[in-house]
Amino acid sequence: MKKIILIWFFMMFSMIFSETNSIYNTKIDMKRYPNASVVTLLDRESIIFNKDNSYIIKKHIIKRILNYKGKKASSEYKIKFDKRFEKVDIINAKTVKISKSGIKEIAVDKSKNIRIIDAPSDVGLMKYAAHKMEVIAFPAVNEGDIIDIEYTIKNNKKQKISGTVNFASREAVYNKVEIINIPKDMNFNITKFNWNTKMEYMDNIAKDRKIIKFSEKFMPQILDESNIPESLKFMPTVIFTNYNNWAEYRDELLGKFIKINKSKENLQILKEIKEKVLDKLITKDMTNMKKEEIIQDFIAKHIEIKYIDNLLDFEASSPKEILTRGYGTSLDIENLFLLLLKEEGISGEIVILGSDKLVWDDVKKGIDMNRFNYAISKVTIDNKDYFVDATNEFSKLGESVIENNIGLILDTGKPEFVNVKSIEKNITRIEKSYNIKIDLNGDALINKTIYFYGINAIGEREKYKYMTPIMKQQDYQKELGMISQNAYPISKQMDVELGSPVKISYTYKYTNFASIDGDFIYFDLPYRLDMLDLFENVRKYPFELVSDILRKNNISIEYPANYKVRIAPKSLEIKEKNMLIKRDLKIGNSNGGNKIILDTVVRYNSHIYTIEEYSKLYKILEKLNYPKNAKVLLEKE
Repeated sequence: MKKIILIWFFMMFSMIFSETNSIYNTKIDMKRYPNASVVTLLDRESIIFNKDNSYIIKKHIIKRILNYKGKKASSEYKIKFDKRFEKVDIINAKTVKISKSGIKEIAVDKSKNIRIIDAPSDVGLMKYAAHKMEVIAFPAVNEGDIIDIEYTIKNNKKQKISGTVNFASREAVYNKVEIINIPKDMNFNITKFNWNTKMEYMDNIAKDRKIIKFSEKFMPQILDESNIPESLKFMPTVIFTNYNNWAEYRDELLGKFIKINKSKENLQILKEIKEKVLDKLITKDMTNMKKEEIIQDFIAKHIEIKYIDNLLDFEASSPKEILTRGYGTSLDIENLFLLLLKEEGISGEIVILGSDKLVWDDVKKGIDMNRFNYAISKVTIDNKDYFVDATNEFSKLGESVIENNIGLILDTGKPEFVNVKSIEKNITRIEKSYNIKIDLNGDALINKTIYFYGINAIGEREKYKYMTPIMKQQDYQKELGMISQNAYPISKQMDVELGSPVKISYTYKYTNFASIDGDFIYFDLPYRLDMLDLFENVRKYPFELVSDILRKNNISIEYPANYKVRIAPKSLEIKEKNMLIKRDLKIGNSNGGNKIILDTVVRYNSHIYTIEEYSKLYKILEKLNYPKNAKVLLEKE
């Protein structure tokens, strides 16, 4: 019997050794991955679930270092884990050197080459700093070498999970294997996107276990481009979860606050806050909008948000705890915010932000809870709903800190999802106004005014609210420098009004704004159509525009009375499915002086543009932005 066991063990060891050596000796095809600095020869992950939702992750990674960049990026391997309920065990870690004389393995010395540090992502999280990082330094790594690591992570949290596995990467991956091993009777939801016949999918029953396997050889490498959508929209992706439905996740979050919000101690604390703080700031004749603004400002200035990966990772904090220590999670803070609003007779609900609207149908189908990890509030005032981030002191009612995201409302009954966005007037919008007066020397006096709405307004308030006068003056000089070296200030400083919308205005002189050639004056209009970050004229992937965007320009140019317009941009209107471009040119007289008035409107709708749609849009904008389309020629009468 012992002899049979020894023979079986020897055969298994030989098979594993042979398979590993075969992986080590994989020939690298640089034509397939021309930009690679590291090639992952094997990425194998197994997740073994128990009936109580505890699980073990087994990971095996083999990488070949191709150049110095790859050596710098991969000579260390980092494993992040939660010290409260996770344990990491390094089974095997080594540097492998291959030469004509054979294979040489240099094992990682666990006493010298492995260290455990606080996870950098947890810096400043105070009470919520629960993550550690195990850092494995591979010895004597050089270009051409291989790093090989096997490890396990045991998780005893015993909580349902969701996960996403991408079968496309920014790295070059030769072989990716994902195995999910669950009890046969466990409910488990698997959703595949963009799966193809070249990829392997297996679903087998072995005694009391169910084993699901996904694998792919020569994964697509995602190269750098702007505004790439989530991979599940165009690359092979798998979402898995053992949640039965969205109500389960919502109810787990709701359950955190039931006891806290109904406790006598909590009710007493809220009463004290109202009497000692709010009643000194809020008067009876104030509108509910003003009350909301004051309470939001109080929260944002006195409580610091701590960002965590999973809203279920920590117990809820009471208002007393949050106010005493001065910080909390987004969920804790929004709960306190709504309780204080309730004291003033204003109703609201917590909303958990999830995926952007453009990928929501896929995420909803896959029941991917991981994306829902940040809380805001939906506040109802005068029968209108507004989305508010109570931690943001720079946003005003009607301005959402995020656009076109799906949110899960924390309320009983059937799960309700809402599209989180600003009210219509505060969509991602910028309006610019130019009043320009050109003299006979070709110089121009220009008054410029810019209005910022929505997210843009929030960004400007954050920039200017605490800016010193000296810094603001430096910013003014920088703005003029970006216009032209010939731009000189007339206004002593920029006028910045941080209302809603934010308004910024200033006046400057632009010498040689126009060129004079005999009886002719010619100049360029000071505007370009917004190119939407369309950096690439040819793309490899779809282009995602998450937010609706609106840009308006009004340009009024007064020129000498004895000149006539010979050449100027023509009025036009271009309508596409998700785009509107409108240009309206008028030429008329004003107080004896001639005027050109140009109004432009550009609107883009939230959309994932196919490569063909992107190419068409790029060509339209590029053509309209040709220099000749901004030229104006005047001739003396």
